[in-house]
Amino acid sequence: MSDKTFIKCTITNTLREGDYTCVMEVGSGTVKVNLILDTGSSVLAVHSHKYNPSNDSHAEFTHLAQSISYNSGAWSGAIIKTSLKIASSKKAQLDSAPIAAVDSTEGDMFGEADGILGLAYQNLDTAYLMPEQTWPQSNTPKPLTKGVKTTITPFYTQLIKQNSLENKFAFVTQRSRISHALDDPKSDPLNSGYFIMGACEQCTDLYQGEFKSIKIVHDKFYNTNLLSVQVGNTKPINIPSVEWSQQTSSNSIVDSGTNSILLSPEVFQALVTKISSSNSAEKGSTLSLGVAMMNELDIKSWPDLTFTFEGPEEETSLTLTPETYWQENNPAAGVAKCVLKSTGGPTVNILGLPLLNNHFTIFDRSASDGLGLIRFAALPNNASAKVNKLQP
Repeated sequence: MSDKTFIKCTITNTLREGDYTCVMEVGSGTVKVNLILDTGSSVLAVHSHKYNPSNDSHAEFTHLAQSISYNSGAWSGAIIKTSLKIASSKKAQLDSAPIAAVDSTEGDMFGEADGILGLAYQNLDTAYLMPEQTWPQSNTPKPLTKGVKTTITPFYTQLIKQNSLENKFAFVTQRSRISHALDDPKSDPLNSGYFIMGACEQCTDLYQGEFKSIKIVHDKFYNTNLLSVQVGNTKPINIPSVEWSQQTSSNSIVDSGTNSILLSPEVFQALVTKISSSNSAEKGSTLSLGVAMMNELDIKSWPDLTFTFEGPEEETSLTLTPETYWQENNPAAGVAKCVLKSTGGPTVNILGLPLLNNHFTIFDRSASDGLGLIRFAALPNNASAKVNKLQP
């Protein structure tokens, strides 16, 4: 039976342009690593230049290895079992759990972070069983696909089960890209937040009002059914549903590892057209350009955007304000970056951090017979109180 314990740790978005990271302690040396919190994957990986399994007396070497690709790059590495802990809490600790020691990367995988902590389901935590022990990396033949494909139980799933925590986690964030309003972005409270594990609702000082819930329709990613997007008070843009396949399980996913709202080309163009016709052609052009000087943007004149989803019983709507989809003081002070973009190809709508921003967002994996719900409540309505609460 789960208890009402929760573990809260401070997170920051300054190590990989908007993606939030938490600190994990790895191995016998309690090596502190900064890991990207990603609901769009399930793997746990750290670069071997930061954590060397050969120096870890807790390490158990295995015959498993992983090779994972993302839109931003790829990595591969051996699977090690060792001790892991978040937030220096015994309730967020595993004595022996799998972690990939990354020895090969392509692209800008982790930025200034050291690795990634995937928070999705087991179907995405794929690995390969190889003929020989996979660490040190010289023992790992390439390509890994010559091994036998399998899955491993993700870190968070193991953590919840072994520590009898409620099967939930939550984010408190205010930005999807780094604020450069201050000379030192790391000192700006807007760039900090919280990641909460377990009985998230106990953190009553971090939210107010009732929760709104959207339904998870498939447990590969956090798959959702986006019904429409509305510009101000105009007629909503209907979002086509998709047929289920091995590659596509729904028309949208909620992904904390993406710092934008990525819409299919048709939906994005319809959004630009709506803004152009209902506001001004200049606004449509500015949105397409994706960047503007803050003193020319007139952010208060931009419309709210309403995203409507399939809920557990009825439709659920969430509002993105202009201050959310235009990230001020990014990429530099005095400049604003638009986080509404086209996917550039026929793919699902990827609903990243802007959907979570300015909400207390719970990923409740215990609801709906284990398929889950994503629940949203408002942050405290006093802006200074919000910022103060987010300071480390």
